[in-house]
Amino acid sequence: MYLTWKGVECFPFVHWGMYSGKAQAATTTEVLQIKISDKKVCISCLPDLQGAVVNSSFEWYYHLQRNSLEDTTSLVFKDLLSKFPEKIYQRFKRNILNRPDEIVKYPRWLFTYLADMRIIENPSLECDIVKVRYGKDFCLDSIATIKAARYQYLTYP
Repeated sequence: MYLTWKGVECFPFVHWGMYSGKAQAATTTEVLQIKISDKKVCISCLPDLQGAVVNSSFEWYYHLQRNSLEDTTSLVFKDLLSKFPEKIYQRFKRNILNRPDEIVKYPRWLFTYLADMRIIENPSLECDIVKVRYGKDFCLDSIATIKAARYQYLTYP
């Protein structure tokens, strides 16, 4: 009731703008490619939940990286919470939005999430976005590769 009185109709916030227009047919798409110790990780071979966590979290990290580590949800967030007192707004902002100092820690988190340190000889992580398109034989053809994240685990003697 209090949130409705403040003008915030739903919590957590739902954005219905995804249905705002007709989607254009794409000629290419982007695919996540992960390598640990120079070996490709088969994301589709991961358990469903783990694969979903890897794909969705990396997609969001890549979006934040392309946006200079600025969380774009802050604009919607500020608009929806502008009627709250500043102290409450700052607490929500601190607890919900991604801060740049936390965003840069993502490659290390992803590495530890996917890697078992006991079986890795060269502990490193490479994440690339590969632009692909379907060829005439209906197989995916790689067009370009964008280096998205790198992480080298440092071990001390």
